[in-house]
This record gives sequence, C-alpha cells and structure tokens, in this order.
Amino acid sequence: MPKWMANAMESLLKSLYFECTVVAIEPWNAELLKIELKSLTPMPNCKFGDAISIRVSDTEFRNYTPITIKDQPDCFYILFHLHSGTLGNDYIEHLKIGDRLKMVIPRGRSPLQGVADMHVVVTDETGLGFALNMIHEYESIQQPCYVITENNPINTSTITELFKPVISVRKGQIEQGLNLFFEQYFISVAKTHFYLIGNAKTIQQTMMLLKQKGISSHNIFSQPFWSLGKKGL
Repeated sequence: MPKWMANAMESLLKSLYFECTVVAIEPWNAELLKIELKSLTPMPNCKFGDAISIRVSDTEFRNYTPITIKDQPDCFYILFHLHSGTLGNDYIEHLKIGDRLKMVIPRGRSPLQGVADMHVVVTDETGLGFALNMIHEYESIQQPCYVITENNPINTSTITELFKPVISVRKGQIEQGLNLFFEQYFISVAKTHFYLIGNAKTIQQTMMLLKQKGISSHNIFSQPFWSLGKKGL
C-alpha cells in the first residue's frame, strides 16, 4: 500500500496495532532465527491460526505466526526462515534486543477441522511456527499430531529435534514423505485431517496426492504462505 496510507492506518486505526520490544534473539543456524518479543501494551487475544503483520518497509507488510509462551502472557516468539535479499529478511536481520516495533493485531481463521484420530501438518520451513502451535493445541486434548516437512538439509537436525515424530525430506520430495507417513503411521481415511502450509506449489501437489489416496477435500485445510515470484502472499 502507499506510504501515506500505511502511516494513516498507524495514526488513525490505533486499535489495530500493538507495540512490542525485542527481548531475545537466538540464531539456530544460517536459515532459522528465533526472536522473542514482549508486548508493551496488553497483549491482544491470540487464537491458534492467527497471524500478526510487521511493517517491513514504508509500503509493505509481512505476515508471521506468533507462538505464545504459556507462563508469560505478554510474551511470544516467532520462528523466521531467512531468505537473503528480501524485504522481510532484511528487516528481521537488522533487529536488535531493545528495538521497538508496531504489529497489526493477531487475526485469521481457525484451521481446526474438528475431532479426528490424527492430525497431520505438511509444511516447509515457513510453517514451523504453525506446526508447533498445532502440536500444542492438540496435546491439551490428547489427539496425536504428526509433522511432514520438506526442508533444506541445513535445517534437518533442528526440525527433527523440534518435532517427534517427524518425517523430514528434501525440497521436491514431498511425495516420498507422504508415502513414508502412510506406511508408518496412517490410520483411517475418514478420521485423518491434513493441514497443508507453506509453498503454494507444494500444497497443490500434496492435495492431488492426498485425493489419490482417498482423502476427502473436507479433511484438508490449506494455507499458502508463499509462492515463487510473488511478494507478500
């Protein structure tokens, strides 16, 4: 949006924003960065499936998944997947402890598909925060949640520590990952819900493969976070 409009929104629609400060920065490797933030005003209610927006330039915003910290109600963290040379990446990499930034309040739609025998997140590095939130959501009601990721080799060890069990494959090998899941963990076509997050092209491919295996579209939730060549998806 134009710079004047972004400025006007911050000035006139203050209820849509909250201010945070950076309290911790933890690089996990060259691609994954964890940043913890503390709200300087009462933390808006954040539901599973919500996103916050950060203004990364005069004219552009980027959406990220907040991960709340249970025993610190005004704190949350974000797992960033760094992409060299992009606006969002450049902004995030220059953040320092003590920096203050305004964020658009959490908003979104709930991805929950109801009660199931198992829930499966299929994602890449951009959806790791979503996957963590999904696991936390279903742990409380004791429903199993599995994660299938396609990721760069540099992130494999981190991902296998984050999620247990997890099926981790390289980029472009999502079909192999799905086949492994169906061989090792799959229970029922009717009672398994899939959540496809991240790369739009991979989501399309995964949806086609799942339908070939008899999974109903009613049991599939999809949310593209990015698409090659497109900004701000």
